[in-house]
Amino acid sequence: MKNIESIEDTYKYYLNKKYLYREFIKDNDKYIATNNFYVSDEIDDGRLEFNNNIEKIKPFNNIYMEIRNDNFFKNYINLILISNISFSLDDININKNDIIKKFIDYDIEIEDKILEDLYYNNLFSKKININIPNKYCQKIEMEEMNKKYLFKIDINKLYENINHEYNQYLS
Repeated sequence: MKNIESIEDTYKYYLNKKYLYREFIKDNDKYIATNNFYVSDEIDDGRLEFNNNIEKIKPFNNIYMEIRNDNFFKNYINLILISNISFSLDDININKNDIIKKFIDYDIEIEDKILEDLYYNNLFSKKININIPNKYCQKIEMEEMNKKYLFKIDINKLYENINHEYNQYLS
């Protein structure tokens, strides 16, 4: 019974203080889920820090830096974060239309960084035969260096699945 209390305590801790994020990789207009998960922690002024067993992602001015858990600096990254909507664990391949639809369905403003990532890029500008505004050109070159995509995962559904499996185990 002690293990179950531990699982429930852990869930309550994460539910009250933290959020679970999953890393995605962008492939053209699709975002493909990886098996890398991060837990967020609010550190100051609403800024988030992310952690998993291998590394931390910490805010540094207007960018983020990756730090291995042995406090060794890894690199600077441009973090593209979706935090005001959430996805399920079953969302493995997400296209840009799915993301926009989810924002519209929940009547939530699309975060600037994800909107810029979706539409202010060279591939899109060539398709519609216009040049990207100068203010974005330099930004895009910087952003193309090291991007990391973290999307919030609905932890309530995760806990419901764990609870359901546990109840089946007891039956």
